[in-house]
Amino acid sequence: NKWSSNSAAQLVDGEYRQKDSMDSAEGLYIGLAPYRIYGDLDGDSLEDALVVLVAEPGDSVPFYNLVAVLNKGGTPYPLAPKSLGERISIRSIAIPDGEVVVDIDVFAPDDPACCPSQSKRLIFRYAGKDLELVEETDLPSAQVSGNLDVSPQRIFSKPGANSKTFTRQIAFNEIDSYVLRALAGQRMDVKVDSPHDNVLLSIKGEEDGTVLASIKTELTNWSGEIPTTQDYTIRAVSVGSGTEYDLGITI
Repeated sequence: NKWSSNSAAQLVDGEYRQKDSMDSAEGLYIGLAPYRIYGDLDGDSLEDALVVLVAEPGDSVPFYNLVAVLNKGGTPYPLAPKSLGERISIRSIAIPDGEVVVDIDVFAPDDPACCPSQSKRLIFRYAGKDLELVEETDLPSAQVSGNLDVSPQRIFSKPGANSKTFTRQIAFNEIDSYVLRALAGQRMDVKVDSPHDNVLLSIKGEEDGTVLASIKTELTNWSGEIPTTQDYTIRAVSVGSGTEYDLGITI
């Protein structure tokens, strides 16, 4: 890679860190973003994968790279990273008919730090040894992906012993939110199942902000004692292709 002082950056638990010096807090960070996209890239009928690497060199802005990982008879074979740009927001990634289609929001020169105003579609195709960018087009004005502002669905009408399991369909980058009332000292078990474990859990107390589960730790299940009586919001967060998931909650 072009940032590491070594010829390669070995990720440990999805991260690589390199300080500028022993006395410096600045340095290089490379990490896996929480995206997992699956599909056949090379036409061998085996399921390959796409991941996104985020590189933050020192105090610079983050750079995003798309990495295809081929399935060679069960052995992962990563290809060279393909740059998606800096300070982007990924709207969607898909593998229709063997092509890789990436929709991103990008910043125009005069955009404020919060809000990219332009969108692009990048289309890649596997060409024997590598992914090649074969098309880049402008899209309509940038917009936030996912149903981030949808009110959570209340799943239990009153606190106490309850159990519920249901199946839902979720799109890329989408968030499904559920809320329930739980009492201090109760035990709660929450589990989300999806075909590729690409739907993650977030659980947060609505009154005091207590975080029981965060997508940063890539959890798909949580079990424990409720610390405080309050409403808790449970979110199923899609980090891959549109998929079906099962959510089970027991108190």
